[in-house]
Amino acid sequence: MSFRGVVAAGDRRGRLLGFPTANLAVVAGEPPADGVYVCWVTLDGEDAPRGGTVSIGANPTFDDVEERRVEVHIHDFGADLYGRQVAVEIVRLLRENVRLAGVGELTRKSAEDVRRSRAILSRLLVA
Repeated sequence: MSFRGVVAAGDRRGRLLGFPTANLAVVAGEPPADGVYVCWVTLDGEDAPRGGTVSIGANPTFDDVEERRVEVHIHDFGADLYGRQVAVEIVRLLRENVRLAGVGELTRKSAEDVRRSRAILSRLLVA
């Protein structure tokens, strides 16, 4: 399953939590159901995909986010992507999107999500 989007400005919470995300305005394809997924991310102008972890949903930990969002954390990447097109290929579901107790638990859970995502993608590269 894959989709494309253009990177738009978000709330910049991911950056503050140590997990910057590219917030996508989806332009082609349909993202899967809400959840946190392992993914491959290809930036416009690049041939090789990068590893990533994508959160799809309304960010239930924050009461002020009601709309569905697509937020991609690209592993080991920190450049400005605003306005660029990004292709996302879903590899597998990591977990459901659930409300967490607060920012501390969200940061810990995000670190675990990224660690697991890296491990899954690493195994795929070896296979």
